Amino acid sequence: MDENLAFYLISIINTASIAGRILPGFLADRAGPFNIQIIFTFVMFISVLVYWSPSTNNAAIITFGLFYGFVSGAFISLFAVCIAMISPVKKLGAR
Repeated sequence: MDENLAFYLISIINTASIAGRILPGFLADRAGPFNIQIIFTFVMFISVLVYWSPSTNNAAIITFGLFYGFVSGAFISLFAVCIAMISPVKKLGAR
């Protein structure tokens, strides 16, 4: 990947993460946060295995960054919700 373009890859991932933090929350209201967390974690795992290694050109790496940013945003936002659901209220701040 070109050095000038690689500099923007983290920004691309963070931008895609914005939508990934919002949209799965709406799905979690209907299907439950644990179910959505499991699905998005599995999709994130598969995307790293399948798409990261064979990506050799700029377009493939940017596409992977957009997809990975979206699914990792769901993982980040729903993680706190899942912890809050299984923790007693008195221990919530410590966990």
